[in-house]
Amino acid sequence: MKKTRTQKGLSLKTAVTCAVLVIVILIGSLMTVFSYIVKRNMIVTGYGEQVTRLAQTVASAIDPDLFAQTAEAGAPAGEYWFDVKDLLDRIINETGVMFIYTVLYGGNDEITYFATGDVYGNDEWAVEFLHLDTDIEWYPQELFEAMYTGAVTQSDIYDADEFGILIGGFAPIIDSSGNVVGLACVEINVDDVIATINASVFAMAIFALIVVVVFFVLAMIVANKGLIRPVNEITEEMSKVSDGDFNFQFPKSSIREISTLSESFGTMVQTLSTVIEEIQKRNQDIIEGHLSNDRKSIIAKGDYQKILDGVDAIADNMAIHMDELAKRLHTISEGIRYASKIQSDLLPKNQAFDEAFSDYPIIWKPRDVVGGDIFWLKNFEGKGTILCVCDCTGHGAPGAMLTMLLVSAFEDIVNENNCYDTAGVIYHLEQRLVSGFGVEAAAKGEAGANIQDGCDLAVLFIKSGGDINLSSANIPVFICNGKEVKHIKGQRLFIGEGLLGSKDEVDTIHIPADPDAKYYIASDGLFDQPGDIPIPFGYKKFKKVIMENHDKSQDVISDKVWEEFEAYRGAEPRVDDFELISFKP
Repeated sequence: MKKTRTQKGLSLKTAVTCAVLVIVILIGSLMTVFSYIVKRNMIVTGYGEQVTRLAQTVASAIDPDLFAQTAEAGAPAGEYWFDVKDLLDRIINETGVMFIYTVLYGGNDEITYFATGDVYGNDEWAVEFLHLDTDIEWYPQELFEAMYTGAVTQSDIYDADEFGILIGGFAPIIDSSGNVVGLACVEINVDDVIATINASVFAMAIFALIVVVVFFVLAMIVANKGLIRPVNEITEEMSKVSDGDFNFQFPKSSIREISTLSESFGTMVQTLSTVIEEIQKRNQDIIEGHLSNDRKSIIAKGDYQKILDGVDAIADNMAIHMDELAKRLHTISEGIRYASKIQSDLLPKNQAFDEAFSDYPIIWKPRDVVGGDIFWLKNFEGKGTILCVCDCTGHGAPGAMLTMLLVSAFEDIVNENNCYDTAGVIYHLEQRLVSGFGVEAAAKGEAGANIQDGCDLAVLFIKSGGDINLSSANIPVFICNGKEVKHIKGQRLFIGEGLLGSKDEVDTIHIPADPDAKYYIASDGLFDQPGDIPIPFGYKKFKKVIMENHDKSQDVISDKVWEEFEAYRGAEPRVDDFELISFKP
């Protein structure tokens, strides 16, 4: 009887087509990445060098000794200031580069900023007196490097808030004594630059697409002629052999390996035919030994039953282990859920917030069941409220364990006698973590010590009258009064490294009471989240949302922030815990 063969899996043609498609997609992806690299390289290398050379030209045209005298009593003074202004106006008109300005360095991280009217959107020149640590939020590190080292520097692409995405060159202005008295700064808006480059990149992408399509067509033609068709013919001949037809025809192929396979299979068929003939000749002997073969068959059947019994025993044993594994997974899941309940119970109660603030929405969403973000609040009657917002190392279970240690530490450290001393709270928490995690032992190389455990932390003491003391280590704080959004980045400290010698090394910022002000504190799970394109959510979108909705309730503002965050994230998974605390005193 002829048996029906069941065909399983993909056909060779489908498999080859899929493989070629994968290669085509890979080539297209590589070309896309190459186009992006070309675009960025053109911006950073080409335009970056241009703005750097222009900055050097401006710096060399300025008399440094006269320039150092152009700021007195809060306003530019001396005739040379007008010469500098005329120089910059002339260069702007000749080059078309609108962001050209000078910076006069006064020492102690204080500068006088002379900006063109185009920077501020009017026809006048502007002068501002700024402090590098608190007043300049978005300037690139290369500006400070040029100011502090006296070297000519070029920045990478950076986000300059309302001025857009920029790339800049910075040249020091050095006086006759060798001191840096200021900078000549030239910046280009990269959005405008990208517009001029997109045409060439688009042409490159079209060319790449044509190459990929041609490659796909040629690959399919070659694969069909040299591989798919010969293999299908060999498959048909093999089917004939399985049905008893040993007249094997040798399919030809331009691929050497396929031809070799065809010839080898033909040789095998001829050998098989010879063996079958020999078996037929011995058929009589096999019939005569039928009774003996029956006995052997019975024995074989007995061995087969033993094999089946062994397989059943293995299956039963596996079922037992799988059941045990399922029970352990259930226990672990229940433990994590209970840990989540414990962590939630550690958070301050709504009643404490009701007593402290007139409006206070909170978004606290761990990335996993438990997380490494936590906040802690305590009211002191007649004095005010202390609020601590923490982002601990890691997320998930390890981060959650750190949050529990921090809450316990706050309960021990903070009391009515030191609640207003935000710098002291940070310093004493640092000492607690240093002692608990053996940072000193780690410095000496002792086994088991870990200096990577700790947190970023913002501590605010909101006085009863509305004034605020703020100390922050890497946690951003935003203040919006409806007219502007002030961004306080916090010091570059990591609590737990053991680098603080005293609380005097921690800055305390005093914020006067403002009835129109609303305050926002968030962890980096909001700002570092990438979207469909691999660029973080950043500060600019956040500040835009809170500014545009300032007149609305805090609940509405927080919901708007979350909606904007989720829309930007798209299909990308969350990379960290999300924590946003906002309040109005």
